[in-house]
Amino acid sequence: MKKVILIGFGVLSSLFSYSQCSAINNDGIYVARIDSTTNAYLRFFGTDSVITTTSEIPRKLSQQHIIKEYKDFVLHGTYKKNKSCFIKMKLEGISGKAKLEGYMMGDNIGLSKINLQNNTYTNLLFFYKEY
Repeated sequence: MKKVILIGFGVLSSLFSYSQCSAINNDGIYVARIDSTTNAYLRFFGTDSVITTTSEIPRKLSQQHIIKEYKDFVLHGTYKKNKSCFIKMKLEGISGKAKLEGYMMGDNIGLSKINLQNNTYTNLLFFYKEY
């Protein structure tokens, strides 16, 4: 099933030209809706660092709370992005380890999050928010 999802993201990304594959934006936060009260957040730093967390923090407050100084309390790690818009992240933190991989589509990122402790995965579509 994971391969089918990644192939789907690949097909979607192939619909966009390379020029539509945006650079990673470090000035804001990428947000994915999980349910009616919870969001997942991605924030990039520098050329290869990323933090992610899920929270009920309202999106308007996320800019103040999803910061590099809190990285010890959330999943954090590194990412790599290639020219075909594929992005891969390796993360760890007090809650465990995870791997995220998928495709950038314009300013959005479609990812499969794989929990390495129990081999479960979640598909998320992150939208970029500038605050």
